[in-house]
Amino acid sequence: MRIIFLTYISRSGSTFLCSELDKSNEILSCPEADCLFDIFLLRPDLFIRTKQINRIKKLITNDRKFEAWGMKEIIENRIDFTQPCFNIFYQIIDYYRKSTKPIANTVIYKAESLFHVLSGEYLDYFTQRNIEIVSIVRDVRGVYYSQNKTRIPENDKVMSQNIIKTCLYWNSFVRKMILNFSGNNIVIKYEDLIRDYNNSLRRLAGNINIIDIPNQIVSELYQRLPESHKKIHENILLPPTKSIVNVWENKLSNNTIQFIEFISRKYLLKSGYTLKNHIDWLNLIYLLIVHSFMYIVFRLKKRLIFNFKKITHAFPYKELVF
Repeated sequence: MRIIFLTYISRSGSTFLCSELDKSNEILSCPEADCLFDIFLLRPDLFIRTKQINRIKKLITNDRKFEAWGMKEIIENRIDFTQPCFNIFYQIIDYYRKSTKPIANTVIYKAESLFHVLSGEYLDYFTQRNIEIVSIVRDVRGVYYSQNKTRIPENDKVMSQNIIKTCLYWNSFVRKMILNFSGNNIVIKYEDLIRDYNNSLRRLAGNINIIDIPNQIVSELYQRLPESHKKIHENILLPPTKSIVNVWENKLSNNTIQFIEFISRKYLLKSGYTLKNHIDWLNLIYLLIVHSFMYIVFRLKKRLIFNFKKITHAFPYKELVF
């Protein structure tokens, strides 16, 4: 079995891409399960503390996203938690493949935070274990538009109302995974996938050595998603529609587009995207003041929550490995 890590920014078409690749008999796409990344991939070479194994099992089986994998009995009774973290992760992925689609020889695992690890000290570690990497990138203006109209299923909050936060995170992703990545990374643009679906998918299949991806069948990934997440991923059931690629042009205000382009100008241009607006400096200064204040409040709030959790030992994965 081989594993492909898919890196992305939320609302970039990663679930749609996984759904299309899942149509191949050779590929199994996993539903999101961030707990596996948090526990096993942040420091993949370390071991779980023996006294924490039962707690780890409970954290995984109680995770809302992981429940959709239907592996509670396997986690509790069949996984060997005495091995290094990556080996445990590999076991879980392999058991999921065997129970879901045993004919598949390739498994795609995606987690938004993967790019931080893959662009850091553990890249060689994963490369030595024959992990392949695919990245999907979408125009940050489309990303922000989609995030701003999407509510997070777990708390019903808008995914992003902070332009600076979204743009800086997207800039970091593009810089680390697209422009300065030192390993082998297969990059696909969301816009190319939608506008030229057949050729884009065929090229990607060739790059990851997949013989065929039939487009006449319905992917089963949607049925494997957590019930709470199906609503925000309903579009993966539809064929690609070219008109949705640049829908942000008519939905976002000129001020918003201008501000996004100001923050992400360098990385938009280097990624092959074109700018839409000329800079209105007076307007821009006003937006910069307002959104900078919002971003500072966001960071302070995040820091306060972090310190509170640190004091109260509320981090679920803290010090579970050694």
